[in-house]
Amino acid sequence: MKNTAQQSTPHRRSGKYWLLPVVVVVCVVLVRRFAFDVIRIDTDAMTPALHKEQWVVINKLKSPSIGDIVLFYPAKVRPEASLPKYSLARVAALSGDSIHVSGGCIRVNGRELSYPLHIPRGQSYALRLPTPHRAYRLDYINLVAVREAIRYELGREISTEGGELSVDGRTRSHFTFRHHYTWLLTDVSTQGPDSRHIGIVNRKHIVGVVLLPEKTNALSYAACFGICPTR
Repeated sequence: MKNTAQQSTPHRRSGKYWLLPVVVVVCVVLVRRFAFDVIRIDTDAMTPALHKEQWVVINKLKSPSIGDIVLFYPAKVRPEASLPKYSLARVAALSGDSIHVSGGCIRVNGRELSYPLHIPRGQSYALRLPTPHRAYRLDYINLVAVREAIRYELGREISTEGGELSVDGRTRSHFTFRHHYTWLLTDVSTQGPDSRHIGIVNRKHIVGVVLLPEKTNALSYAACFGICPTR
C-alpha cells in the first residue's frame, strides 16, 4: 500500500502543473479584451504625436477626454462605406459640447483648443453635439453630422432629403439620442477617416485611449503582461 501511494503522488502533482499556463492564457485574454491592448500604428494621421509603425498601448478602462487620442471603429459608424476596421483620431468634443471651427482655429464651448490639430484656414463649421435623453433640434447643417447616429439608434433606414429627417414617412424636427457621442478629428487634416467624414462617433465605437509614449513603453508593457501584439 505504501509503494502504491508513493507512485501515484507524481501523477497528482503533474495534474496541477497544466493549470498554470491555462490560467496565464486566460488572464492575458481578459486583460486584452477588457483592460489593455497593444497595437502598431498603420497611419500618418496623428503625426507628429504618433508615427506610422510605432507600437502603443490602448487603455480600454479610461473614459475619453478632450485632447485624448483614441482608437475607434469607423466601419461600425458607417457600415456601408469602405472604411478601415480601426483608426486613430483625437477627441475634439464630447456630448453636449459646442464646437466651432474657423480661421484655422477650433473652439469648444468658446475656448480655443491648444493641442495640435491642423485645421485648414478655409474650413469653417459650427455644431453642438447631442446630450443623451434630451430632445435635439435638427436642422440642415447638424443633420449631416448626426444622420448615421440616428440610423444606428433606430436600427432602420431613414431619409434626410431636403435637409429634413423622415422616419416611416413622418418628418421629425427633433430626435432624442440614447448614447454618448464624440467629435473626433485627426491631427493631419488631409488624413482620415474622422468626424468630418462619418459624423459624430458613438462612445460604444471607441475601443480605448492611446497611452502616449512619454507615459509608457508599449513593448515593455506588452512583455510585462505577456501580450503579443497582433495588429
